[in-house]
Amino acid sequence: MLSSPMLITGMLISVMKNPNQYGFKESFKACCGTGDPYNFEVSAVCGTPSASACPSPSQYINWDGVHLTEAMYKVLIDMFLNGKATHPSLSYLLDMKLRRG
Repeated sequence: MLSSPMLITGMLISVMKNPNQYGFKESFKACCGTGDPYNFEVSAVCGTPSASACPSPSQYINWDGVHLTEAMYKVLIDMFLNGKATHPSLSYLLDMKLRRG
């Protein structure tokens, strides 16, 4: 059985390898930050005067070089709940539990 960090890392790598399949246009570049090539500098993080946010965060996996975007968290939750990351799916297991009481 995979531990939670390994499971999440595997799901993240899967999305990063096929970003278009999940609606993302940018796999590595942070949406909010500054600097090339990844829009991330430790001394100018999101929220500092030199940092700026992208116009379409839902097309990015990474928010600020540390955190994921809301769109990416939605993809991870969908993978976890609807069976793309676990088998059987968590939704199936919860449904079975509710039926049995």
